[in-house]
Amino acid sequence: MVFCVFHFPYDIEFNDAPPAQCIAVRTAELSLHGRPRYPPWTKLGASAHVGNTSLVLRDNTEWEVGDRIFVTSTEYSMLQAEERTIIGVSADGRTVELDLPLDFDHWGDGWTSEDGRYEMENYRADVGLLSRNVIVQGDEKFSKKEQFGAQIVLSTETNTDDNPLIGQFSNVEVRQAGQGLKLGKYPIHFHMVGNVSLSYVKNCSVAKSFNRGITVHGVDNLLVEHNVVFDTRGHTIFTEDGTERFNVIRYNLVAVVRPIWSVLLVDQSPSCFWIVNPSNDVYGNVCGGSSHYGFWFRALPEPDGISGQNIADASMTRCPNWGELGDVRDNVAHSTGRHGFKISNFFPVAGGYFCPTEATPAPATFRNLTSFKNRHMGVWGEFIMDVSFDGLKFADHVKSGIEFKYINGRDAKFATTVITNSLFVGRMHDEIDTPESEQCAELGNCQGPLPVGDDQHGWYYPNVGDKGNLWTHAIHLPGIGSEVEVHNSSFHNYQGAFYGCAWCVAHRGGYEMEFWNVSFHNVEHLAHFKHGVGGILIDGDGSLSGHPGGTVVPPTGQWRNNPNCVQEMGVNGVTQR
Repeated sequence: MVFCVFHFPYDIEFNDAPPAQCIAVRTAELSLHGRPRYPPWTKLGASAHVGNTSLVLRDNTEWEVGDRIFVTSTEYSMLQAEERTIIGVSADGRTVELDLPLDFDHWGDGWTSEDGRYEMENYRADVGLLSRNVIVQGDEKFSKKEQFGAQIVLSTETNTDDNPLIGQFSNVEVRQAGQGLKLGKYPIHFHMVGNVSLSYVKNCSVAKSFNRGITVHGVDNLLVEHNVVFDTRGHTIFTEDGTERFNVIRYNLVAVVRPIWSVLLVDQSPSCFWIVNPSNDVYGNVCGGSSHYGFWFRALPEPDGISGQNIADASMTRCPNWGELGDVRDNVAHSTGRHGFKISNFFPVAGGYFCPTEATPAPATFRNLTSFKNRHMGVWGEFIMDVSFDGLKFADHVKSGIEFKYINGRDAKFATTVITNSLFVGRMHDEIDTPESEQCAELGNCQGPLPVGDDQHGWYYPNVGDKGNLWTHAIHLPGIGSEVEVHNSSFHNYQGAFYGCAWCVAHRGGYEMEFWNVSFHNVEHLAHFKHGVGGILIDGDGSLSGHPGGTVVPPTGQWRNNPNCVQEMGVNGVTQR
């Protein structure tokens, strides 16, 4: 069944007329349900290579001949994602034959360390099912030409009632949707409805959207699960104003997210998942490619948009960036142009959404995040406090696994950040580059700038303009930060595991970071330092430097000549015993 929402040019849309190319619900109920398809997405079970005409999948499927699918990139460019049509399926649904050979390699074997002790199961491409038998689409002739497609919008006169409308969507395909020149014209859009605990969007696909994807705007308790969104522009699955709470966004796959230049400034640097109130559950999701970010937790200091105006008109205050973190875990981000996970302006306190005058800390932990092949960082944080990370699995980042610009800084008092039970891999399959390697020393093809200095005064690794140091590191010490600890974590295949520090200006020191029960495998140096005051690494138990209670500092003269210090080549710094 196909609902084709026919062309109504944007330049003659009237304020008193129904929205163009639109299925609109106003204080009513809309249920659209297609034939169940299992699963809506999976992952590769084995690597696929250029020229292959079949894919081996990790899970059994009920996919069929004629279904349209896509396989995500596993490289730094999201544009290595490929869309194909199935022309054959094995009996168990684990092998599908494709109508055209693949143009790129797609990794599907995960990663295991040489000794078998460490693994990254989710280091593999994702495969999404686009086809459904109930379809809502824009005009075939004009939608693509004018970037003016279909939209489904649900709204009410008031958002104070309980479930003032019901929108239920399952196994529906929405394509050629969204209207690229208009704010608020999205493929599936819950708009200022309040509590919608009876509504959901699940097992649906959204593809070729001209403006965003699935919009959670001014609503609570919406379920968004098991959806596939492919090739969109602007933020894709997102909360909008900062008043949205207790929504559940889980087990969704988003891939190929492009910028859009005609909506908001933030859509010029989009993310697969954009969360502006942390008090939502976001788990089991995958971003399989974005021009900028995978998951952007951009906690707002106060609600904006229509919701913010309504709160101001009611003489109330709300503080989304003080809100308690929902259930955020088991998310994967890869093949983005910037960071897998970006977290900004987040200061969690108990009951923080209601702006308490007495702030009781409510420490937040992001759990089991996997991030690989992102062009900048796995996690990038700015202006965050009392935020910890457990179970990270990060690999193949161009700049660093983690970088904090400002964490637990001024007024932090007892705030602490702990990175625990984590795996950092500089290069999964390629040899690590070093200044002494043949390609660098002899051919001049170096990953980053050569260190400056000498054996007498120490060696340092400078930044290159605003591009960072360019050598890949696991962790960049914070520019401004305190009480950051690393426990029970391993570091593999780095020329330098840590960098002190990414945001230090000349003659301003980096901050401390403390290490307990850490291990290093094929790591050339523990640390690179930008300059002589680039940070301090504290060895809690001897696992960092072999000196329990010691510190690792830049190799400046004041330390090199100190009888309590020793210079060790594998450290690239001075260890205070």
